[in-house]
Amino acid sequence: MVRPMTRLFGTNAVEDILAQAPDAIRGILHAARLDPDARRIVDAARAAGIPVREATHDELHQRSGGRGGTAIAADLKIAAALDPATLDPAVHPLVVALDQVTDPHNLGAILRSVAAFGGAAVIVPKDHAAPLNDAAMRASAGAAAHIPIARVTNLARTLDALHDDQGYWPCAVSHDATADAWSTDLASLPLVLVLGAEGAGLRPLVRRACKLAVRIPITSRVGSLNVSVAAGVALAEVARQRSARAAKSASMGDRISD
Repeated sequence: MVRPMTRLFGTNAVEDILAQAPDAIRGILHAARLDPDARRIVDAARAAGIPVREATHDELHQRSGGRGGTAIAADLKIAAALDPATLDPAVHPLVVALDQVTDPHNLGAILRSVAAFGGAAVIVPKDHAAPLNDAAMRASAGAAAHIPIARVTNLARTLDALHDDQGYWPCAVSHDATADAWSTDLASLPLVLVLGAEGAGLRPLVRRACKLAVRIPITSRVGSLNVSVAAGVALAEVARQRSARAAKSASMGDRISD
């Protein structure tokens, strides 16, 4: 089966993804005439075993937003779309859901954090959600090749089904929660961390579908965190707690065997 892909344009963007996540690149496209920077990227891609080919004028002028063409582009792999009903909490104990997060940079950064801290997937609404465009792909640093995105018609209903049918615990990460993430047990339950857009936060029905809620303690000097930063902090805390719990269980097992 051919995996879906998207195209990333520009010398800096392609050079960054080649350095950070070469396994996310399906192939490099380049213009007939290359400047030294683009030539260096092409040579590095060939050395890494990545397919390289000369592109047509049209292929290098397909950039979004009405921008012009470029001398080089990369076709990037994208994880296949996900059906949330296929998630298994025993196999995928950590998932992230985003409510109306529309900035592609935030989506990409969150995908990167999900990959870094052992998350399995990101769930977003079909409407009013960031596209997986070149900005998101660049911010994800290759994570979009490995972390699937599920786009659902009704996020609140999806969270209800994940809890009632599959055993997940949707957990709102919100500044108005009374419990803080540091003192809440985030290690023993399969979680869906649910975050909303800055300012608007979670919509009422989405918040109501969350069975838990935690806040990230911050100093009074800062009113709130960017959603991608908040997601990264929350994911890191879940990973920290689960690592500590696994280490404790292993230590207890060693003592019993002795």
